[in-house]
Amino acid sequence: MNLQSDLDYVRGIHSMRAGVQFDGGSYHSDDSTNYYGTYTFTSEETYLAGLPRSFTQRIGDPNIDYKNVQAGLYLQDDIRVRKNLTLSPGVRYEAQTHLSDYNNFGPRVGVTWSPGKAGAMTVRGSAGIFYDWLSSGTYEQTLRVDPTRQQEINIQNPSFPDPSGGISAVTASNRYLLADDLHMQRNTRFSAGIDRGLTKKIRINANYAYTLGSNLMRGLNLNPVLNVFGDRADPRFANVIEVVGDAESRAHTLNVGATINFNVPGAQSGGPVMISNGGGMIMISGSPAGPAPGGAKNPANARWNWHRMQIFTNLGLGHQFNNTSGAFSTPTTGNLADDWGPANFDIRRRFNVSLNSSQLRNFNANLNFNAASAPPYTILSGLDTNRDLIFNDRPDGVERNSARASAQWNMNGFFTYGWTFGKPTQLPGGISLGSERGAITATQGAASTQGRFRVSLNVQIQNITNHGNLSSYQGTLTAPHFGQPLSINGTRKIDVGMGISF
Repeated sequence: MNLQSDLDYVRGIHSMRAGVQFDGGSYHSDDSTNYYGTYTFTSEETYLAGLPRSFTQRIGDPNIDYKNVQAGLYLQDDIRVRKNLTLSPGVRYEAQTHLSDYNNFGPRVGVTWSPGKAGAMTVRGSAGIFYDWLSSGTYEQTLRVDPTRQQEINIQNPSFPDPSGGISAVTASNRYLLADDLHMQRNTRFSAGIDRGLTKKIRINANYAYTLGSNLMRGLNLNPVLNVFGDRADPRFANVIEVVGDAESRAHTLNVGATINFNVPGAQSGGPVMISNGGGMIMISGSPAGPAPGGAKNPANARWNWHRMQIFTNLGLGHQFNNTSGAFSTPTTGNLADDWGPANFDIRRRFNVSLNSSQLRNFNANLNFNAASAPPYTILSGLDTNRDLIFNDRPDGVERNSARASAQWNMNGFFTYGWTFGKPTQLPGGISLGSERGAITATQGAASTQGRFRVSLNVQIQNITNHGNLSSYQGTLTAPHFGQPLSINGTRKIDVGMGISF
């Protein structure tokens, strides 16, 4: 069940909005992952010799049922202090089942300012606290392997290829649970941005954000290995992984973009349209688009018009560090501080450019190019040095996510050509919204004429150049393909379709 509702109220300089979001569900799952079991070998040599280090297998009833409810309430107010200055305070509250944390108030505030009489530049700033709900998949894992419903058997040095001789002698199994005092993950974000029109055709923007993550989830092994013989404090279990919320993250991001609109407002449009707030209502005023001066042919119907083109481009820079790879990931050394390093999604540079063209009448083309620097991955020793049967050990002096894979790039396109027929119908021009001296403005495009029926031929191409992006780099030192990619992404795909509208 999903319920979302907003209530807006405008009075004077205040534009207030209150809202509620409610998500609830009843779930049934019969996941039988790893029911056949998995052997782990420390090297190619031990595999060829038939000497596995461990064997894991889930046994028991995979059927589980549970409910999950999460809700959010918020209130915000856009206060028009002056014609060119707006303040936006607000607060959001969130709660969820399976967590005993009910102190999730997220205050936030924003400011928008357009200095100068021309209103060509807009400056924005914001600060706020944001929460992330507990994933239902995380809760499901703790419910499934409790180990009453299911047991995750973990055998050291099992027989191979038939581990059945060892299973009957092993009663210890893994266990997963949530900490009693687990809190929602929280992000505190500060941002500042600027948007400026350089010319009638070119507009640039830049935005910087600093985000501090707290209460992030990671795994804590409550039943670690005590000695070289593999003994544990509670011999009934192997690893007991508790999801706790003491991990952190830090992120700096800078995005710089530009828009080039060759279809200059006013060159092919009717009179200007002004949008204002009068008596709590949004009013649009201005003259409708009419024929071009001198009775010239309407440019909207021209066979070719090079002005009908836009280019968007964006460059993203930044870095993101944390000390967790997920709710059940445990620190390699047992010390959380030793896992501080680049986040799994720490991509330092991103670039994209998009071209939208309708220069040829009835034909629309969208081309976009995306590129990103290499993502990180972790170098593992391939050995179980601490004998906990969790193969996340790193060589001495090697930090988490210290290696880099390959850069990625791709080009996609969408093309459509349409024919119209039937009784001609005149359509009004569209409205383009903008900002002038801190106020919302709009320009109405020229009217056009087309037939009642329209048939379109559409072609979508993913990865036009058929460039292959290498991924899934092998980070285990003892693996035969260490440091090499194990997969390739992005094969070319072409979809062709046809549509009719009336």
